[in-house]
Amino acid sequence: CQEIYTYILKNMKNDSTYPAFVNANMFFNVNWEFGKITMLSYEQIQQMPLNAVSKAYLLIKEAYLQFLAENKVEAMKYLNQAEEVYQETDNIYIESFVLAEKTQILEEYGEFRKAVTLYEQMLTSIEEIPTMKASYYIGIAGLHIRQLKLKEAKEDLDQAETLFDRKLENISSAYLY
Repeated sequence: CQEIYTYILKNMKNDSTYPAFVNANMFFNVNWEFGKITMLSYEQIQQMPLNAVSKAYLLIKEAYLQFLAENKVEAMKYLNQAEEVYQETDNIYIESFVLAEKTQILEEYGEFRKAVTLYEQMLTSIEEIPTMKASYYIGIAGLHIRQLKLKEAKEDLDQAETLFDRKLENISSAYLY
């Protein structure tokens, strides 16, 4: 991912899709500065000459940025649009990322019951994408901590620890957090 990302940044600056890739490393690199990021609007994403799955990826990326900027409504709007692409394509990766982000947002805003419901939905997708299992257990551990279900959180974190490679910065930092 890093090699492809570096190539894009060096060689595609004049391409109309270039803005879509700027800051796309946020999914595999923990060293980025939120304050320097320019967010893409929904309209900008829709106007890009990209296929539906690529647009869904952008919606997911931008939803996360909207969430960090405390724009919950806008973030959920982006994720709902990405969810529509999942409904059309059955791309399980879209679904798993949409659910993961929605659970984070709901948890952050104290909507624990809704988050639990989405975690239950995520169980299906993580069976199809085993690499998402660690993220699932880390995420639900966070929810359990906020609910003061510390025994369940410990079990979740123990499970997560067996599932990921410590060399993966984004997963390791989430686990340590």
